[in-house]
Amino acid sequence: MRSKHGLVQDWERGWALCRATPSPVAEHDGYRIDVGAPGHRVRFVLNGPASTGRRAATLTAPGTWLKVCGDRAEVVSALSAAWRVEAPEYLMSAALSSDDAGAIEPG
Repeated sequence: MRSKHGLVQDWERGWALCRATPSPVAEHDGYRIDVGAPGHRVRFVLNGPASTGRRAATLTAPGTWLKVCGDRAEVVSALSAAWRVEAPEYLMSAALSSDDAGAIEPG
């Protein structure tokens, strides 16, 4: 089974690829994606809540999103009132087997 760090890394790469943004850049506590969209300039995805407060304190530009994989109450308690907390989002995963892959033949 993949570690939480590995799952976050895989998810971020897929997220960036599907949205045609630059590839995620590794940071000491997670990843940064330079999205470049109005209202969503940059996205930071942290591996866990331990560095949430320190990281959030350094992010002040409008359009900065912070995603944290961890306990909601722990993450929220680490944020200042300057942050708006949205509804939780979840990483999706599924176990695959060799039966799940195959070619589709033209009809």
